[in-house]
Amino acid sequence: MAIDVGTLEAHIKCVRRELALRRNASPRWVKSGRMKEAEAVREIETMEAVLETLQTVVGALKITLDKGLLEGSGEPATGSVLKGE
Repeated sequence: MAIDVGTLEAHIKCVRRELALRRNASPRWVKSGRMKEAEAVREIETMEAVLETLQTVVGALKITLDKGLLEGSGEPATGSVLKGE
């Protein structure tokens, strides 16, 4: 399976939706006792870190693709990288 820029951008949209949901719902969850405040904060901070990581990877991939080659491959870039075993 190859991961391309479009797939990563879809992941970013999903993480943004999840962050919006958590920012909206966490206060209610804490108030109802479903979740402790520290857990809610940790989950939001973790999702923010995931978003930042994905954005960094997409930015680096776009720069690599703009150069026309994936480093070390010796072949033209296609937009797909990170092939699984």
